[in-house]
Amino acid sequence: MNVSRRIALTLIAGMALGAIATGPVPASQLQVVPGTPPVSVLPKPAKYTGTHGLRVAITDANPAYVQDNSPLKENEYRVRFYLNMSGLKMATNDAVNIFEAWDTDGAAETGGALAFRAEVKNPPSGRAFNACAAVTGGGEVCLTTTANEVSLLPNPTGGAPQNPTEPGFTKTLGWHAFELRFVSDAQDGNAGNNNGQLEVWVDGKKVVVAVGTGLDALDNATGATDGTITAVDYIRWGAVAGIDAGMVDATGPTAGNTGSTMRLDDFVSQRANYIGTLSVFGDVPVDPNFWPAINGIYGAEITAGSSCVGTAPTYCPANNTLRKQMAIFLLRGIHGGLYNPPACSGTEFSDVGCAVSPYDPNFRDWIYQLRAEGITGGCAVPAGGFCPDANVLRKQMAIFLLRAEHGSSYVPPACATQGLPDFTDAPCGSYDPNFRDWIYQLKKENITGGCAVPAGGYCPDATVNRQQMALFMARTFGLSQVQVGP
Repeated sequence: MNVSRRIALTLIAGMALGAIATGPVPASQLQVVPGTPPVSVLPKPAKYTGTHGLRVAITDANPAYVQDNSPLKENEYRVRFYLNMSGLKMATNDAVNIFEAWDTDGAAETGGALAFRAEVKNPPSGRAFNACAAVTGGGEVCLTTTANEVSLLPNPTGGAPQNPTEPGFTKTLGWHAFELRFVSDAQDGNAGNNNGQLEVWVDGKKVVVAVGTGLDALDNATGATDGTITAVDYIRWGAVAGIDAGMVDATGPTAGNTGSTMRLDDFVSQRANYIGTLSVFGDVPVDPNFWPAINGIYGAEITAGSSCVGTAPTYCPANNTLRKQMAIFLLRGIHGGLYNPPACSGTEFSDVGCAVSPYDPNFRDWIYQLRAEGITGGCAVPAGGFCPDANVLRKQMAIFLLRAEHGSSYVPPACATQGLPDFTDAPCGSYDPNFRDWIYQLKKENITGGCAVPAGGYCPDATVNRQQMALFMARTFGLSQVQVGP
């Protein structure tokens, strides 16, 4: 867990802080959890970066949070943190505050008036993020007031994901970065001129609110306790308030089961200046081409990276994507970052043994599940094989992605009906009929625009490297592509 040295988060009395829970949890807990726990104990790491993270296990309606008492009458306050709610159970319309900033007029860090808050919720449209700021005279103004509540659901370029109604819809929630900037109306010394603000960024993208109608023009200069400036004197972070019954799982996390949990990490706060998102991999340059997608699929827990030369953790963006790696990418894209396939079964691939001469356990179950879901039947040579160490070609990737997105029975429309200009190296009228319709459908869905050389081409026989794979995955499954800054 990475926490800025500018703050000192402390555990609130009565909130349990412990090691990994392996049995029933008696009350909602906030735990510091190692970043690489045994799979038998915890399905996924609690950390986003670093070595540890925070995990909140919601086993009853009691809050579980940490509190920072270091702010003192802060008229401007910024915070950035990461949250993963893929293990959080929520019934329709459930909501919980994950962050609260309080004004006590510089008094003891308890009670006072709520200055602003952030919540995650589950409206009928699906998981969403909301932020609200208190205003003079009581009440609050929220993102929802200006119809700008932030959906946390995947938004694929080509339409709905294959299985949007999976239980709890946790498919690609994953890690999201939330940054908030609070400004009091009286920060310039002139209360009552309605220039308070609450600005919000999600995954580095600023949430735009209507000018003059909401969070950009707040009258929040008077606090509830002594009628002076609304400022920040302490904050709370975790499952802070408003835990609904649909969020409770009394059994808590057990081996192979998340229970009802949220994971938090990388908290930073300061008075001014944009904080921004984190760059996870030391070998991925910060640029607009592939960095957003690579960090996006990391946040969705589709990949943890790979091992190559460079400062760990590394992603190896220029390495080719192997067919055995593709199996994991696609199945996590379909089912989400928490997914693990069942044990392999069925007719054995000639080059990937299951029961007979078992193949690498890191890949074999994924390979057989990819076949079970009808995304691939294997490769031609060797006969009955999968070719796990072969590179994935761009023409093959078109089929794999579209079947993963739309289902194994999907057949794309004829390219001649798409009304698209021809790729110079894969003409609709003459290219291999086994691939051409898939290639043009991939273009139709804006998953690819082709390749740079030759001009106007698709490069069907070129290999797919890992940075290209990240972009294909992000676009196909609608994963959030993280932005560097405002």
